[in-house]
Amino acid sequence: MKIIKSLVAVLIICLMVVLVVGCGTASTTSTATTKNVKVTRGTISNTVTGTAQLSLAKTQNLSFDMDGTVANVEVEASQTVTKGQELVTLDTSAWEDQITTLQQALTSAQRNLSAKQSALTTAQRTVTTKQLAEQQAELNLQTAQQNLANIADVNTAQDAVDAAQLQLDIATANMKVDLATNPGSASNWAQSVSSYQTALAQAKANLKSVIAGTSSTVSSATDLQLASAQLTITQDQQAITDAKNAIADAQTAVINAQLDIDDATTSVTKAQKNLDEVKAESPIITAPFDGFITKINVSGGDDILKGKVALTIADPNQFEINFAVSETDIYSIKVGQSASVSVDALSGETFAAKITAIAPTATISSGVVSYQVTAEITSLIPITTTSTKPGNSTAGSPASGTALPSGVIPSGLPSGTALPSGITSSGLPSVTPSATANGTTGSAVTTATTAAAATLKEGLTATVTVTLQQVTNALIVANRAITTSGGKSTVQVVNGTTTETRVVTTGLSDSTNTEITSGLSEGEIVLLKSSSTSSSSSSSSSLGGGGIGGPGGLIP
Repeated sequence: MKIIKSLVAVLIICLMVVLVVGCGTASTTSTATTKNVKVTRGTISNTVTGTAQLSLAKTQNLSFDMDGTVANVEVEASQTVTKGQELVTLDTSAWEDQITTLQQALTSAQRNLSAKQSALTTAQRTVTTKQLAEQQAELNLQTAQQNLANIADVNTAQDAVDAAQLQLDIATANMKVDLATNPGSASNWAQSVSSYQTALAQAKANLKSVIAGTSSTVSSATDLQLASAQLTITQDQQAITDAKNAIADAQTAVINAQLDIDDATTSVTKAQKNLDEVKAESPIITAPFDGFITKINVSGGDDILKGKVALTIADPNQFEINFAVSETDIYSIKVGQSASVSVDALSGETFAAKITAIAPTATISSGVVSYQVTAEITSLIPITTTSTKPGNSTAGSPASGTALPSGVIPSGLPSGTALPSGITSSGLPSVTPSATANGTTGSAVTTATTAAAATLKEGLTATVTVTLQQVTNALIVANRAITTSGGKSTVQVVNGTTTETRVVTTGLSDSTNTEITSGLSEGEIVLLKSSSTSSSSSSSSSLGGGGIGGPGGLIP
């Protein structure tokens, strides 16, 4: 029994050795490879991209600017309409009645204004009449006064007053002259002037008594003339006073008439404004531009309030994309900047666009800060690669199934490598043509085609590309060909069977290539480093599972 157990133990040990040796080994090997790449010219760009859904750029909610009842809805959702086409109408009976009422109010206000203007004219004429009456009363007074003065006794008394006044004036003048040369004669002249003043006062008193009819020298006939003349003068003076008062009243009437005109004018203006406002509140909604109806919110018979959206119209030819731009790139984006838009559903077609808006506030999602930017497509004519011209590097690859021209090789193959007969470019990397006879290279030129405008739809997934920097006809090499250390960039230049480390100055870079501004020339060959990883394994046959007996090995 012990011998059997020993044999079993030996057998187990042998099986374990076989399993260890026979389970196989696996190894991973990293192999560095290189290839020669020619320095070419091409276009290099620094871009910002964003992906979002297309939305209609020009939509407008349409509403009535008056209350009413919907009479007819002339269109259906998704229907194409033209500018000026009637879309929805209201019952116009109440609107027309309102216009009639307001028109009548305007007419009444205009008539009232005309009446007030006539009243003003009348008041102004009254002022003129009263002014003429005042002038006549003043003339009458002057005549009465003249008649009074022409009475003989009055005339004689007046002559006495005039003579006394003349003597006084002469004496006063002579006194002033004599006093200037002989001041001592002042007392003599003072006595003389005083006597003339007394004589004048007596003459005036006599005239006054004659006019009043109290003088003893006046006859009864003269008294009658005087009384009549005095009465006429008094009446004329009263007429002048009455005329002045009438003029004041007439002028007040003119002022009041002008105020009435101002009020009437205001009423006319208000009535006209009310009428114009109601007339401007059209009971018909028309299309403001060519487009299609996206939504209808009303039906015939509905009562609708002013300002409530009745339907929505959109322009099917104007699209925009609202996409997110990171905080590190947002300051590179400007309103008015050119962009391009590609649509996933339209492979190979790109559309011109421009930046129309940048959100002033940020959107934060999961701690990531971004800003919404709006790009509007400016033309529905796709931009595609249409021709080649010398001077730049080729953009794009030949179509599948197309044989490459003589001398043209896929990018990444060693220089001088020719494709076997019948092999096409399908699935190969982008093509880099060799130098032509004049030393230039072919390049694809991006231009707008003459094809009809594409039909875009709201909601399609689109990608916006904004070119921040671009250099054309630049010397470019792959990023993997450049080594940067200590602030210096170098490349390995292949010269036949040897290589040279050369310092270069770099410019704009993208994810693939870098612009070389000095240190290299077009056509030179540089060494492009790449690495490949391979795995190998070796094994001998085994019994599978985790060993004899399955996982965990043999259980004795």
